[in-house]
Amino acid sequence: MQNGLTLDHAVINARSGITAAAEAYRRLGFHLTERGHHTLGTCNHLAILEHNYIELLGYEPQATLRTDFVAGQIGLVALAFACDDTALLHSALAAQGFPVDPPQAFSRPVRTSDDETDARFEIVRLREDASRLGRLFFCRHMTPELVWRREWHDHANGALNVARIVASSDDPTQALGVLSRLAGPNQIHPMDGGIAVNMGQTRLECLAVNALRTQFGDAVAACGTDRLIAIVIETRSLRAAREVLRKGGVEASGDGRRLIVSPDQACGAVVEFVESAP
Repeated sequence: MQNGLTLDHAVINARSGITAAAEAYRRLGFHLTERGHHTLGTCNHLAILEHNYIELLGYEPQATLRTDFVAGQIGLVALAFACDDTALLHSALAAQGFPVDPPQAFSRPVRTSDDETDARFEIVRLREDASRLGRLFFCRHMTPELVWRREWHDHANGALNVARIVASSDDPTQALGVLSRLAGPNQIHPMDGGIAVNMGQTRLECLAVNALRTQFGDAVAACGTDRLIAIVIETRSLRAAREVLRKGGVEASGDGRRLIVSPDQACGAVVEFVESAP
């Protein structure tokens, strides 16, 4: 099995509200891809960043769904990790006793300036009850050139990467569970109020409720526990992000070093912007 975890993308479930979710994230200053339609019946918009991306996932009223991925709560519901060989990974995970489903292949058409062709993917999912925090799966990009396109990287809010994912739990050690096993002991670090897990360019922080409220204030008042809560976006310019939010009519809190957007303005997820180090 590959060593450690590298976050490929974070999934925000919009269910049937995919249009409203896309409008909300455009107001946050993200340049979203056109709506893509999966062979599984779901549809999405992506905010492509330098090393990872955000996926807004939902479905249209007429869709016939071949997946239960959008059946759960609205908000940040899943994390996808990079994978180079799904068959090998599945065998390794199964041999180590992880509750894992067989590899699944699907695609969606992508229109570029040159042509329209299919972006193809293979995923290996841990079973739904494997993690208390949300769905975990591995994603292999069979056609990465149709996802990681330069023209989709430029965001008005200056977004560069998903720097952190923040989760909430009354018992962070227990909640991390299978994710800690996947990452390996060298990638697990205690922190005030919780535990951090390194995932490539991104860090997952699982925090007790009091520590979460200290960090995000009223933005997490109704978020609950044992779930993924927040996406922290590294931006090249906090000033640019602040201006975009103002123009979009998005209210944000913060202390001058960060901007915090509440879940009701970001499809059920807390979104925080922090400026990248010089």
